[in-house]
Amino acid sequence: MTVLIVGGDYIASLKQKITAHGYARIEHWNGRKKGFNKRALPGRTELVVII
Repeated sequence: MTVLIVGGDYIASLKQKITAHGYARIEHWNGRKKGFNKRALPGRTELVVII
């Protein structure tokens, strides 16, 4: 189960809360680079958080 967080600079506390809900893998894309809009979602992504 993967969670993708898009945006945000300081997400440590958000990562802790998501991990407490049982999600094993958390990936963070800061969204500042042009190449991010062409990336594919990580495998088994169940939740996308946009900040």
